[in-house]
Amino acid sequence: MGCVHSTEEGSSKRKSLKSRASRISVAIKIGSGIRKSRVHSTSKKIVCIFGGPKSGKGEVIEELVESFGVKVVCAESLIVASLSKKLGNIGNKNGEGKPDTATLLTHLRSNPGTVTLDWVLDLIKTEILKYPDSVHVIDLLPNSKVIFRDQSLFKNAAELLQKFEEACPVAFAMHLYIDKENLNRQLDTAKHLSTPEGCMAPGGISDEADLEVTKKRHAFFEEALMPVRNYFKESDRLIEVDVSSMSKEKIWFKVVRMFASFNMSERQNNNLIVIFVKDPETVRALIEFWCH
Repeated sequence: MGCVHSTEEGSSKRKSLKSRASRISVAIKIGSGIRKSRVHSTSKKIVCIFGGPKSGKGEVIEELVESFGVKVVCAESLIVASLSKKLGNIGNKNGEGKPDTATLLTHLRSNPGTVTLDWVLDLIKTEILKYPDSVHVIDLLPNSKVIFRDQSLFKNAAELLQKFEEACPVAFAMHLYIDKENLNRQLDTAKHLSTPEGCMAPGGISDEADLEVTKKRHAFFEEALMPVRNYFKESDRLIEVDVSSMSKEKIWFKVVRMFASFNMSERQNNNLIVIFVKDPETVRALIEFWCH
Protein backbone atom coordinates (compact mmCIF):
# COMPACT_ATOMS: atom_id res chain seq x y z
CA MET A 1 0.00 0.00 0.00
CA GLY A 2 1.17 3.50 -0.69
CA CYS A 3 1.81 6.08 1.98
CA VAL A 4 -0.56 8.99 2.42
CA HIS A 5 1.55 12.03 3.31
CA SER A 6 -1.32 14.34 4.09
CA THR A 7 -4.95 14.04 5.06
CA GLU A 8 -7.58 16.72 5.42
CA GLU A 9 -7.53 16.22 9.19
CA GLY A 10 -3.72 16.33 9.34
CA SER A 11 -3.64 19.44 7.17
CA SER A 12 -6.15 21.14 9.45
CA LYS A 13 -4.09 20.29 12.54
CA ARG A 14 -0.91 21.59 10.93
CA LYS A 15 -2.65 24.86 10.08
CA SER A 16 -3.80 25.07 13.69
CA LEU A 17 -0.20 24.52 14.85
CA LYS A 18 1.06 27.30 12.60
CA SER A 19 -1.70 29.58 13.87
CA ARG A 20 -0.71 28.93 17.49
CA ALA A 21 2.97 29.53 16.67
CA SER A 22 2.13 32.85 15.00
CA ARG A 23 0.51 34.04 18.23
CA ILE A 24 3.72 33.50 20.22
CA SER A 25 5.23 36.89 20.96
CA VAL A 26 8.85 37.81 20.28
CA ALA A 27 10.20 38.65 23.73
CA ILE A 28 13.42 40.63 24.04
CA LYS A 29 15.44 41.01 27.22
CA ILE A 30 17.98 43.84 27.08
CA GLY A 31 20.80 43.85 29.61
CA SER A 32 20.84 46.85 31.94
CA GLY A 33 24.44 47.61 30.95
CA ILE A 34 23.40 48.46 27.41
CA ARG A 35 22.71 52.15 27.11
CA LYS A 36 22.33 54.31 24.02
CA SER A 37 25.06 56.57 25.33
CA ARG A 38 27.43 53.61 25.60
CA VAL A 39 26.70 52.42 22.08
CA HIS A 40 27.00 55.93 20.65
CA SER A 41 30.29 56.60 22.44
CA THR A 42 31.90 53.30 21.47
CA SER A 43 34.56 54.09 18.86
CA LYS A 44 34.16 50.68 17.25
CA LYS A 45 30.50 49.68 16.95
CA ILE A 46 30.72 45.91 17.20
CA VAL A 47 27.88 43.49 17.83
CA CYS A 48 28.24 39.75 18.37
CA ILE A 49 25.30 37.59 17.25
CA PHE A 50 24.83 33.90 17.92
CA GLY A 51 21.90 31.56 17.45
CA GLY A 52 21.40 27.82 17.23
CA PRO A 53 19.55 25.67 14.67
CA LYS A 54 16.26 27.13 13.39
CA SER A 55 16.97 30.45 15.12
CA GLY A 56 16.91 32.42 11.86
CA LYS A 57 20.31 33.94 12.58
CA GLY A 58 21.29 33.98 8.90
CA GLU A 59 18.12 35.82 7.88
CA VAL A 60 18.52 38.38 10.67
CA ILE A 61 22.11 39.11 9.64
CA GLU A 62 21.11 39.46 5.98
CA GLU A 63 18.42 41.97 6.92
CA LEU A 64 20.88 43.96 9.05
CA VAL A 65 23.22 44.19 6.08
CA GLU A 66 20.40 45.26 3.77
CA SER A 67 18.87 47.84 6.11
CA PHE A 68 21.85 49.24 8.00
CA GLY A 69 24.82 48.52 5.75
CA VAL A 70 26.74 46.76 8.53
CA LYS A 71 29.81 44.70 7.74
CA VAL A 72 29.52 41.02 8.64
CA VAL A 73 32.52 39.22 10.05
CA CYS A 74 31.76 35.52 9.70
CA ALA A 75 33.99 33.25 11.76
CA GLU A 76 33.40 30.23 9.54
CA SER A 77 34.29 32.11 6.33
CA LEU A 78 37.50 33.41 7.91
CA ILE A 79 38.43 29.92 9.11
CA VAL A 80 37.88 28.38 5.67
CA ALA A 81 39.76 31.20 3.90
CA SER A 82 42.71 30.93 6.27
CA LEU A 83 42.93 27.15 6.00
CA SER A 84 42.59 27.35 2.21
CA LYS A 85 45.55 29.70 2.06
CA LYS A 86 47.54 27.48 4.41
CA LEU A 87 46.83 24.24 2.58
CA GLY A 88 47.21 25.71 -0.90
CA ASN A 89 46.45 23.22 -3.65
CA ILE A 90 47.26 20.12 -1.62
CA GLY A 91 44.88 17.46 -2.78
CA ASN A 92 43.20 19.96 -5.06
CA LYS A 93 41.80 18.54 -8.28
CA ASN A 94 40.66 21.74 -9.96
CA GLY A 95 44.12 23.31 -10.11
CA GLU A 96 42.92 26.76 -9.00
CA GLY A 97 45.17 26.98 -5.97
CA LYS A 98 42.40 26.35 -3.44
CA PRO A 99 41.74 23.05 -1.70
CA ASP A 100 38.36 21.50 -2.29
CA THR A 101 35.89 20.93 0.53
CA ALA A 102 36.91 17.30 0.96
CA THR A 103 40.55 18.33 1.51
CA LEU A 104 39.57 20.88 4.17
CA LEU A 105 37.34 18.40 5.99
CA THR A 106 40.02 15.72 5.90
CA HIS A 107 42.55 18.16 7.33
CA LEU A 108 40.22 19.20 10.17
CA ARG A 109 39.37 15.61 11.04
CA SER A 110 43.05 14.68 11.09
CA ASN A 111 43.99 17.78 13.09
CA PRO A 112 41.17 18.31 15.63
CA GLY A 113 43.10 21.04 17.49
CA THR A 114 43.44 23.27 14.42
CA VAL A 115 40.50 25.55 15.23
CA THR A 116 40.93 27.34 18.56
CA LEU A 117 39.03 30.33 19.91
CA ASP A 118 42.12 32.52 20.32
CA TRP A 119 43.03 31.89 16.67
CA VAL A 120 39.47 32.59 15.50
CA LEU A 121 39.27 35.82 17.53
CA ASP A 122 42.61 36.91 16.07
CA LEU A 123 41.22 36.39 12.55
CA ILE A 124 38.12 38.40 13.48
CA LYS A 125 40.19 41.22 15.01
CA THR A 126 42.35 41.49 11.89
CA GLU A 127 39.24 41.74 9.70
CA ILE A 128 37.58 44.39 11.89
CA LEU A 129 40.67 46.58 12.01
CA LYS A 130 40.67 46.80 8.22
CA TYR A 131 37.57 49.02 8.53
CA PRO A 132 37.84 50.54 12.02
CA ASP A 133 35.06 53.12 11.56
CA SER A 134 32.41 50.68 10.33
CA VAL A 135 29.63 48.94 12.22
CA HIS A 136 30.52 45.25 12.47
CA VAL A 137 28.32 42.25 13.19
CA ILE A 138 30.27 39.18 14.26
CA ASP A 139 28.80 35.79 13.37
CA LEU A 140 30.81 33.86 15.93
CA LEU A 141 29.40 30.34 15.64
CA PRO A 142 30.67 28.08 12.82
CA ASN A 143 27.80 26.17 11.24
CA SER A 144 29.94 23.34 9.92
CA LYS A 145 29.80 20.26 12.14
CA VAL A 146 33.42 19.49 11.25
CA ILE A 147 34.64 22.91 12.40
CA PHE A 148 32.33 23.15 15.39
CA ARG A 149 32.61 19.55 16.53
CA ASP A 150 33.91 20.08 20.05
CA GLN A 151 32.12 21.94 22.84
CA SER A 152 35.50 22.87 24.33
CA LEU A 153 36.01 25.46 21.55
CA PHE A 154 34.55 28.17 23.82
CA LYS A 155 35.86 26.81 27.13
CA ASN A 156 38.19 29.75 27.87
CA ALA A 157 35.87 32.32 26.33
CA ALA A 158 35.90 34.86 29.18
CA GLU A 159 39.67 35.28 29.24
CA LEU A 160 40.06 35.33 25.47
CA LEU A 161 37.13 37.70 24.85
CA GLN A 162 38.45 40.10 27.45
CA LYS A 163 41.78 40.18 25.62
CA PHE A 164 39.96 40.59 22.27
CA GLU A 165 38.02 43.59 23.59
CA GLU A 166 41.20 45.47 24.41
CA ALA A 167 41.48 46.12 20.66
CA CYS A 168 37.86 45.59 19.60
CA PRO A 169 35.35 46.54 22.31
CA VAL A 170 31.95 44.93 21.78
CA ALA A 171 28.87 47.10 22.33
CA PHE A 172 26.63 44.12 23.06
CA ALA A 173 25.90 40.51 22.14
CA MET A 174 22.60 39.19 20.81
CA HIS A 175 21.44 35.65 21.56
CA LEU A 176 18.67 34.29 19.32
CA TYR A 177 17.19 31.35 21.16
CA ILE A 178 14.25 28.96 21.01
CA ASP A 179 12.43 28.48 24.27
CA LYS A 180 12.81 24.85 25.41
CA GLU A 181 9.13 24.48 26.28
CA ASN A 182 8.09 25.65 22.83
CA LEU A 183 10.61 23.34 21.16
CA ASN A 184 9.31 20.37 23.18
CA ARG A 185 5.73 21.35 22.37
CA GLN A 186 6.52 21.40 18.66
CA LEU A 187 8.14 17.98 18.97
CA ASP A 188 5.12 16.55 20.76
CA THR A 189 2.82 17.97 18.09
CA ALA A 190 5.03 16.55 15.32
CA LYS A 191 4.83 13.11 16.94
CA HIS A 192 1.05 13.39 17.07
CA LEU A 193 0.84 14.44 13.42
CA SER A 194 3.59 12.13 12.09
CA THR A 195 2.98 10.02 9.00
CA PRO A 196 2.06 6.32 9.32
CA GLU A 197 4.80 4.02 10.63
CA GLY A 198 7.41 3.28 7.99
CA CYS A 199 6.41 6.21 5.79
CA MET A 200 8.47 9.32 5.28
CA ALA A 201 7.18 12.80 4.68
CA PRO A 202 8.04 14.53 1.39
CA GLY A 203 11.74 15.37 1.27
CA GLY A 204 12.81 12.13 2.91
CA ILE A 205 12.46 13.11 6.57
CA SER A 206 9.50 13.44 8.90
CA ASP A 207 8.73 16.54 10.93
CA GLU A 208 9.28 14.48 14.05
CA ALA A 209 12.75 13.31 12.97
CA ASP A 210 13.68 16.82 11.88
CA LEU A 211 12.67 18.29 15.23
CA GLU A 212 14.49 15.54 17.13
CA VAL A 213 17.69 16.45 15.29
CA THR A 214 17.05 20.15 15.91
CA LYS A 215 16.49 19.48 19.60
CA LYS A 216 19.81 17.63 19.92
CA ARG A 217 21.74 20.26 17.98
CA HIS A 218 20.01 23.00 19.96
CA ALA A 219 21.09 21.40 23.26
CA PHE A 220 24.67 21.00 21.96
CA PHE A 221 24.79 24.62 20.86
CA GLU A 222 23.37 26.06 24.07
CA GLU A 223 25.81 24.13 26.23
CA ALA A 224 28.81 24.97 24.06
CA LEU A 225 28.01 28.70 23.91
CA MET A 226 27.26 29.01 27.62
CA PRO A 227 30.70 30.54 28.44
CA VAL A 228 30.22 33.22 25.74
CA ARG A 229 26.68 33.93 26.85
CA ASN A 230 27.74 34.18 30.49
CA TYR A 231 30.61 36.52 29.61
CA PHE A 232 28.29 39.13 28.15
CA LYS A 233 25.53 38.47 30.68
CA GLU A 234 27.85 39.17 33.62
CA SER A 235 28.56 42.63 32.22
CA ASP A 236 24.84 43.16 31.40
CA ARG A 237 25.62 43.45 27.68
CA LEU A 238 23.46 40.56 26.52
CA ILE A 239 20.27 40.91 24.48
CA GLU A 240 18.18 37.74 24.44
CA VAL A 241 15.63 37.38 21.65
CA ASP A 242 13.06 34.59 21.92
CA VAL A 243 12.54 33.40 18.32
CA SER A 244 10.14 30.58 19.24
CA SER A 245 7.38 32.13 17.11
CA MET A 246 9.38 31.27 13.96
CA SER A 247 7.87 34.43 12.45
CA LYS A 248 10.55 36.15 10.39
CA GLU A 249 8.49 39.34 10.15
CA LYS A 250 7.89 39.64 13.89
CA ILE A 251 11.51 38.82 14.76
CA TRP A 252 12.88 41.26 12.23
CA PHE A 253 10.62 44.17 13.24
CA LYS A 254 11.74 43.77 16.86
CA VAL A 255 15.43 43.55 15.98
CA VAL A 256 15.43 46.42 13.47
CA ARG A 257 13.65 48.72 15.89
CA MET A 258 16.23 47.94 18.54
CA PHE A 259 19.16 48.51 16.17
CA ALA A 260 17.63 51.79 15.00
CA SER A 261 17.31 52.99 18.62
CA PHE A 262 21.02 52.30 19.13
CA ASN A 263 21.94 54.16 15.93
CA MET A 264 23.74 51.08 14.65
CA SER A 265 23.78 52.11 11.02
CA GLU A 266 26.34 52.74 8.30
CA ARG A 267 24.03 54.83 6.16
CA GLN A 268 21.49 57.60 6.35
CA ASN A 269 18.26 56.94 4.49
CA ASN A 270 15.80 59.78 4.04
CA ASN A 271 13.92 58.22 1.15
CA LEU A 272 10.15 58.00 1.20
CA ILE A 273 9.07 54.38 1.21
CA VAL A 274 5.58 53.26 0.22
CA ILE A 275 4.63 49.71 1.17
CA PHE A 276 1.63 47.86 -0.25
CA VAL A 277 0.52 44.87 1.80
CA LYS A 278 -2.61 42.72 1.88
CA ASP A 279 -1.87 40.36 4.75
CA PRO A 280 -3.58 41.67 7.94
CA GLU A 281 -0.86 40.23 10.19
CA THR A 282 1.85 42.10 8.29
CA VAL A 283 -0.17 45.31 8.52
CA ARG A 284 -0.48 44.92 12.30
CA ALA A 285 3.25 44.23 12.59
CA LEU A 286 4.07 47.36 10.56
CA ILE A 287 1.75 49.50 12.70
CA GLU A 288 3.31 48.12 15.87
CA PHE A 289 6.82 48.78 14.53
CA TRP A 290 6.25 52.40 13.46
CA CYS A 291 4.00 53.46 16.32
CA HIS A 292 5.88 52.11 19.32
